Formats: sequence, structure tokens, C-alpha cells
Amino acid sequence: MAKTVVALYDDFNTAQKAVQDLRDNDFPGDDISLVANNAEGRYDQHIGAGRERSVAKDENHVSRGEETGISAGAGALAGGVGGLLLGLGLFAVPGIGPALAAGPIAGALAGAGLGAAAGGLSGWLFHSGLPEEEARSYEEGVRRGGTLIAVTTSDERANQAAGILNQHHPVDIRRRSAEWQTSNPPLNEVGVAPYQGETINREREYYETHPENPGGQRGPAGSSGYNAYVPDFENHYTSNFGGCNYPFDAYQLGYRYGYDLANDTRYQDRNWSEIEPEARRQWEERNPATWNRFKDAIHYAWDKVHSKN
Repeated sequence: MAKTVVALYDDFNTAQKAVQDLRDNDFPGDDISLVANNAEGRYDQHIGAGRERSVAKDENHVSRGEETGISAGAGALAGGVGGLLLGLGLFAVPGIGPALAAGPIAGALAGAGLGAAAGGLSGWLFHSGLPEEEARSYEEGVRRGGTLIAVTTSDERANQAAGILNQHHPVDIRRRSAEWQTSNPPLNEVGVAPYQGETINREREYYETHPENPGGQRGPAGSSGYNAYVPDFENHYTSNFGGCNYPFDAYQLGYRYGYDLANDTRYQDRNWSEIEPEARRQWEERNPATWNRFKDAIHYAWDKVHSKN
């Protein structure tokens, strides 16, 4: 059964490095999607000279069969994403505007398109298996200038893919979404036009000077204190899971999840037996049929952090 693993990066170069690591670990390029906001043509250089690709005039619609300039490799710069992924091209993505895209998402743009019926980028992510709210948050991240990487792979390799993406410190999408809810304009406000270059630049400058985890590690369940627990989590992994087929990076998803639960104000006055059903439900939404494998790591991190809060 195929599964899609997703990460969002503030920095395009970091996203490229994540793609390179995926390819170095034998994840096929045609299973990896990349979408980056191309406001003001900031990534045009990744489409080689003499092979420029057109962007549809209507930013909010790409019709079936419309020429969007998709071409495998697309003459991208040597060593860039075009040398790693298929279908690199420039497209008009509903709600986002001009975007650089590659992989299966580019195929969707060039084929049936991502019009209102398909729900744009969030619709593609939703149909790839992400919860609707989370899919919309990732779309908002791209609209605000981020770069999204999505890997479609088998259940057996999903944790490996997530571990590789996490090594490059992706955005904590839940935390970022909470910030957007109080921003102007708020997340997913109906009718908000695609961001322009100046607004995106301000957003990027803010997160460069206000990292989510000062001095620490960014990630899907990160926070400023997570790194302090990593040595302990590594020891627990070695003692309990060291002989299995999954590296620490895979189990770190469980430790991070337990850490995040322990720091969630909804659960701080409750015990493990009370929150476990809800914790399992949320975990299984993203990681089907893996709770039993990782629950001991999750529970351990919860106990460790919860006892100190």
C-alpha cells in the first residue's frame, strides 16, 4: 500500500538537499514531488536557458490539456532539482500562483490540472492520504513562500523517508499553523490572493530571525527543549530497539510524538491511560498500522517529559 510522507522547508536549498538525500537512498525521482512558490520568478533559473517554461495566465486555474511547459528534467541547472526529479516546470497553482513543481504533482498539473474541483495543492495532498486540515496547512506554507517535498512510497519505507526528511529540519507544521491563525490574513481566509514577492520576503526574513527552536532542532514535533532529551532517547532506542531493522531516525518520530504530547496543554493534567486512545488515533491517521511498533518509544518519551512538566 502506498503512503505519502510530506515535509515543508522555509529554505529552497535545504529542500533540494533533502531531495538529494532521498535519491541517494534509492527513492525514485518519479515518486518525489516538489512545489515551491515562484513569486516574481525567483526560481526561474532552475529552468535552463533556451527551454523556458510558460506559466498559465490565469493563476487560479489550470485547465485540462493546457500547455504548462512540463518536460522531464526541463533543462534545469546541473545538480539542481531538475537533475533529480522528473517533470520540472513552472505552473499556475490555484491559491498559490506561479510555482516551480516536479514529480507526480507536476504530472497532475500538466494532465487534469488542479482546478477548483480537484481542490488545488491541498486537494492533491488530501487525495494522497493527508488529513484535510493538515493538507490545507501545507498548502498555506507554500503560499507563504515555503518549499514542499512529498514522497510516495511503500509502508515499509515510509519511516525511512520521514527520517531522511527530518534530518533537514522541516517546519513544525502544527506550530506554524497556529501562528498563521493569529496572523493577518489568517490561515485559509477565503478569497485571499496569492502572496507577492515583498510579502513572502518579509515572511522568510521573520522565520530566519525567529527560529521555531532557538539553538535546537526543527521538525514535525520539535520544540526548544527536545534536543536535551535526545541522548536519553538514543540510549532507550539502543537498549530496546537496537536489534530491529529500523534506525534511530525512524524511531525518533515516536520519541518526538511522545515529547509533543507531553507538552500539549490539553494533556498535561492527564495520565497516559487517559490520553492513549486519542494519541493512537492521531498517530494512526499519519502512520497506519504502526502504533504497536512505536508505542513504547512514544510512551517512554511521554513519561520522561510529562514527569518534568
